[in-house]
Amino acid sequence: MPYLGDSPTNPVPLTLVGGAAVGEASAPAENDRHICWFSIPAQAAGNSVLLETSIGGIAATEVDLVMLWEGSNTAYFVNTDRDGTRQMAAYRPLPAGVPALIGVVPKGALWPVQASLNGEAVVGPAQTLAQWGVAFPLDLTKRLKADTSLAVTVGATAPPLGSTANPFVVDFTSSSAPVVLTPPASPDIRINVTLAPNTALKLTDSGASGAPTLADPTAGGWEDGNAVYLKPAAGVTLAISMQADTARPVGDLTLEPIPVSVISGVGVDSDGSPEQTNVLLFRIQDAWRAVQGGAGGYALPNIPNGDYIAVAFSRTDARDVRATNVLVPPGERSVGGGYSFVPPPEG
Repeated sequence: MPYLGDSPTNPVPLTLVGGAAVGEASAPAENDRHICWFSIPAQAAGNSVLLETSIGGIAATEVDLVMLWEGSNTAYFVNTDRDGTRQMAAYRPLPAGVPALIGVVPKGALWPVQASLNGEAVVGPAQTLAQWGVAFPLDLTKRLKADTSLAVTVGATAPPLGSTANPFVVDFTSSSAPVVLTPPASPDIRINVTLAPNTALKLTDSGASGAPTLADPTAGGWEDGNAVYLKPAAGVTLAISMQADTARPVGDLTLEPIPVSVISGVGVDSDGSPEQTNVLLFRIQDAWRAVQGGAGGYALPNIPNGDYIAVAFSRTDARDVRATNVLVPPGERSVGGGYSFVPPPEG
């Protein structure tokens, strides 16, 4: 006789009491469960659901959680980060109008083709619950550990700090000290940041080698190594966000205001006449940024404070080259200033 919960068409029904319920995925002495499906009542639809798993009464991420519903085209593995690790406590929005199904799956078990790790929909036909049951065959090499439970909280759960409904608020106009934020358990992230004039925001993820995927689409941004920089228009508050279809940060997020300036000027030929130039800006040991100047000069915007060498190349005569030491903001140097580089004769 099949176990209750072995298929999406035969789920373990959860009854919400005060917006919460706990379901037993495997009993304390049960070691032969390969998967367990729970149904969330339809009256919960349209709210958010908080999912927490435990083994032996201790919170654990040694299982995977998957959400699907009748007629969906994608099974969603709940709230994984950029490295594919599931959160200890995960929030997900519930679909409106139909009961949701939550599957508790052994970590590393087989996943169907139409499955998403980050909430992004996968292209494919809509599937009935019976079809989803076929898509999730029992992996006989993987079993749930004994005494695995799923705790569900719906509706009355307050939006966690840092979500779209309850965003983090960071103000760098009175202090320039870096701020470290732990991403919330919600599938979306929102950080409202106010910067001082002529300042960009440096954003890094402590747990990843690359730049974070969070961004404000209204702000100009650029990446440098493992950091992303955002520079809004003057007086505009940054609204940094990440939706459920974006891979979550791995670690904590560090926000740091970086003073920036504009380096601008006009290239001058050796005879003293204005020259259209391409300018390459070095940050002491490495090239930092390059721009192509027009007849009216050049501009390098949003330059963090530092010690640079700016090199100008004539666009009409590549032999005319001039390098200039630049301090941002302007200041005293122990050496420097206006070195002319004369290239060797051709041939």
